Amino acid sequence: MFISIGKNFPFVIKDSANNSTNKKNNNSSNSSSNLTTLTVKTFYDEIIDFQYDQERSKISFKMPFRWDLNYVNQIVNLHEELIIPKSFTPLSTVSPFTGTLNGMEIPRNTILIDDYSDQHNRILHVVIVNFKLKEFTNQITKEGGNSYAIFELKPI
Repeated sequence: MFISIGKNFPFVIKDSANNSTNKKNNNSSNSSSNLTTLTVKTFYDEIIDFQYDQERSKISFKMPFRWDLNYVNQIVNLHEELIIPKSFTPLSTVSPFTGTLNGMEIPRNTILIDDYSDQHNRILHVVIVNFKLKEFTNQITKEGGNSYAIFELKPI
């Protein structure tokens, strides 16, 4: 058993019609458009390739992950958090959410909405328990595997 400490990865998106970005927060300023910071808190590895599709309100990101049953057997659950400012209404006022992990549907009961722990943010928890993670691992390795956990989340 091991303990993991969560690490936040903030990403700035443009909140304007037909314009989205996948820039990692670099403290650059852009006064001509509304910018919102969405944050992924991970308990595993660095979050990369964050994207927000404004038209579909879909978020996608990936992180390095070892799809090996010996490794996965040691994981109690795969837990990622998406931190959404409550002022960002396209994602803070809708529910429920649906999602995929490497293209496979994540059970809806593993995507938990927390509107109460933080008065300024909605926290979307994605908690995939070990037995479900093993199912994903078996399917991913059967299909040839890869070295990433690729998440997609969107409101229904």
